[in-house]
Amino acid sequence: MKPSLPLLLTILLAGTASNGAMAQDLVISNARIIVGNGQVIEKGSIVVKGDRIASVSEGAAGAAAKGAKRIDAKGMTVMAGFIDDHRHLIQGRTPDAVAKFLKDDAPSRMRELLEAGFTTVQSGGDDNDGILALKK
Repeated sequence: MKPSLPLLLTILLAGTASNGAMAQDLVISNARIIVGNGQVIEKGSIVVKGDRIASVSEGAAGAAAKGAKRIDAKGMTVMAGFIDDHRHLIQGRTPDAVAKFLKDDAPSRMRELLEAGFTTVQSGGDDNDGILALKK
């Protein structure tokens, strides 16, 4: 089954977020890849080893670990995640507000950001202990 949204590198994070952010070996092939410098690879591959992108190439994928998960991204686009450098996530600084956010809202809010393509978020003005707990 193919995702209904364009395939983003955030799939790497979305796929590992539910597994406690465990690293995985992955090959994404047949993808249109938008490189950060503006270059576009119309049919390329990405190899991920552990928690790092090992290669981005035109055509077939380079060497990948045996047993790596494979995704055929034909008809989809892969691009780097976005950065939101000004977000107020927790909306409160009291211990009760932080605990409530972490318990009730954090999973869905983080999923929303991830599915919108944000792989990095800076939360300004929120409780530091709360942000550190959210990071963990």
